[in-house]
Amino acid sequence: MRPVLHCVPRHHPLQRRHCETLALRLAREPSLLARYRARLAANRATHPLFDMARFTHALDDLLQAAWENRSSPMSSSIAS
Repeated sequence: MRPVLHCVPRHHPLQRRHCETLALRLAREPSLLARYRARLAANRATHPLFDMARFTHALDDLLQAAWENRSSPMSSSIAS
C-alpha cells in the first residue's frame, strides 16, 4: 500500500522550517504553485488522501471494532 501522502511531491514539508520555505517559494513562484495544484488535482480521484468515502467507512469500522472490544483494551482484533 502506498503512503497516503504519495499524491504530493516527494519533498513534502515535514518540518516547520521546510514548510515555511516552501510556502515562500509557492508565494513567489506561481509556476511552482500551478504544478502543485495540477498534481493534486490529477491525483484527487485515485489517491486515498482524497477518498473520503473510503476513509469514512474505514474509520467507522475501526470505531465499531474498538467499541466491541472495549472490555479488553489489549485485544489485537482491531489491528487485524
